[in-house]
Amino acid sequence: MATPKTVLAGTAAVLMCAAPLAAPPAQAAPTAPADGVYTAANRNYAVAAGRELVRGADTTRAARAHLRAEIHDLPADQRPFFAAGPLRGRSFTVRVVADYACLDATPGARTVRAGACSPGDAPTALSPLRTAALSVDVLRVGTLDTSFPSTYWRGLDPRRLATFAGSAAPSGGRAAGITDRDDDGLDDDGRVTFRKDGSAVCLVLPLDHESSTRVVNAACGDLPARSTHDLSRAGQRAQLIDATTQVAEQIQQLSSARNVPVNELTDADLTDIESGVDDRYSMLWFPRTDGETRPTEVVLVLQGWAGVAEFTTETVGAEYVVDLGSV
Repeated sequence: MATPKTVLAGTAAVLMCAAPLAAPPAQAAPTAPADGVYTAANRNYAVAAGRELVRGADTTRAARAHLRAEIHDLPADQRPFFAAGPLRGRSFTVRVVADYACLDATPGARTVRAGACSPGDAPTALSPLRTAALSVDVLRVGTLDTSFPSTYWRGLDPRRLATFAGSAAPSGGRAAGITDRDDDGLDDDGRVTFRKDGSAVCLVLPLDHESSTRVVNAACGDLPARSTHDLSRAGQRAQLIDATTQVAEQIQQLSSARNVPVNELTDADLTDIESGVDDRYSMLWFPRTDGETRPTEVVLVLQGWAGVAEFTTETVGAEYVVDLGSV
């Protein structure tokens, strides 16, 4: 029979961080209309998980036991998003995030229907909307770290975020507010609204130096505006150019203040300048030495990009030009 590991990884691959051990179920790709609003179809993943379980199960009891064991082996922060309800005759409830399915794996029957077998089976500790919101953060977005902007480029990619949020939304609910109107490759505000039956919560992912994710009992549109643009590739490149320009200007000023040609400044001379550089960047100093034909350069490095300031002469207070390269 399909193992629970295959079931959880295969049917909920769109939700889980682990590499899938089986192909995920078909998922409608989100679309991006001209105004940059992303949407994705909702699907009951508990039904998908139930179908995988009954496909090769000998008995309902065995299917439930395997599923419970696999849930137990998940990382602690992932376990709340999966559950197996109590046996009720020949059936039991499967919960994936906030979706439910009733499963009967008896040979000759093998049925899966949407909804819990009995009201109250496999409940979520939080409301279904809050559970759905947190599942996107824990299972798919993961750690967002301003020191590593690529964590945002992946976690807040609007197409991926719409797929994950749409899949996590409980049956009958929906995820909304995923937009990229400035076309910078990131969701515009790092927030997702989950709605159902007139209620709404907002998943607020951390930006800048915020330390943790929050779920607010309101639609995201009711919260103060904010932007993720500075964390986008375009935003990071612009900031790298600005930071490199500032460092080059400080070196130019230091050369003038000490009446020393820029190429004669040492790493020790630049200690105070380097200490003021944002922790995201690594600063490298390449003064031209006797016999070399290359110019003196200072380089700031950020995740494969290099901001390069090239001094045009080897004189006191030399001018410079700044460009963006790669490493």
